[in-house]
Amino acid sequence: MIVAAFAGWRYDKLKEELEARLKTPVGGGRSTDPGWSERRVVGMTKDTLRTLKRIAAALNRDGVAVAPMQVAAVLLEHELARAG
Repeated sequence: MIVAAFAGWRYDKLKEELEARLKTPVGGGRSTDPGWSERRVVGMTKDTLRTLKRIAAALNRDGVAVAPMQVAAVLLEHELARAG
C-alpha cells in the first residue's frame, strides 16, 4: 500500500469515496463524478504523476476503475477542505 502518498488519508477511505462518487455516464464511457464540471491542465513533477499512477493502479486492482488525475482531484478537494 502506498500510504505516504495519501497525505494522511487512509487507502480504504480513498477507495470508498471513489466508489461512491464515480458514476458511469448514461451513454457509456469512463466513470466520473457527476459534480465535476471543470477540466483543467495541472502541472506536476514526474514523481507526482508516477505516485498518482501507482495509487490508481492499486485502486484498479481492487476493483475501482479510476484514472490518476481522478485520484488527484479527490485528494486535492480534501486537502483544500482541510485548509478551510
